[in-house]
Amino acid sequence: MEIRLSFPPSELNPNRSKGKTWSSTHEARRKYKDEAFVLAKRVLLEANPRNKFLWNKKTKFCVTIRIVRPRGCRGDIDNIEAALKSAQDGIFLALGLDDRHIVTGK
Repeated sequence: MEIRLSFPPSELNPNRSKGKTWSSTHEARRKYKDEAFVLAKRVLLEANPRNKFLWNKKTKFCVTIRIVRPRGCRGDIDNIEAALKSAQDGIFLALGLDDRHIVTGK
């Protein structure tokens, strides 16, 4: 299953939000999470039109995130990963999974 998202909005870059309250980026986070949720649901329904559960709580996944930077983007990988957090939340919500069990392998 492949989900193609837009690049995270610049407002979600942690360096841009320093010194601001959480509410200053709330709308951008919500929109990006919603985008990821809708795209993940669409891909999931295409792969599984009968909407049967394909996994259970013990199923293990390997998730690969490939980041393609737009021209002129010079953000470092740590900031890009942080900016992707709300998209990850939307994807896992669409899959019906709890993302607190994610183990990263950097």
